[in-house]
Amino acid sequence: MSLALYNLGEQEKAKAHAEAALKILEEIEDQYAKKVRKKLAEWRGEEAEGDHESSE
Repeated sequence: MSLALYNLGEQEKAKAHAEAALKILEEIEDQYAKKVRKKLAEWRGEEAEGDHESSE
C-alpha cells in the first residue's frame, strides 16, 4: 500500500503507512522488515541502518 501511495504522489501518507508496517514487522521479527526499513530510508533521503558500504 505504501508503494502505491508513494507512486500516486502521497509521499507523507506512504511514509506513515510504511512506518506502521515496519513497527509490526519488527515486533514479529519478520524478514521483510529490512526491505521496508531500506525503502523508508530511501524516501527520507537517509542511509538505512546497517546498509552502508565501507570504502576500506
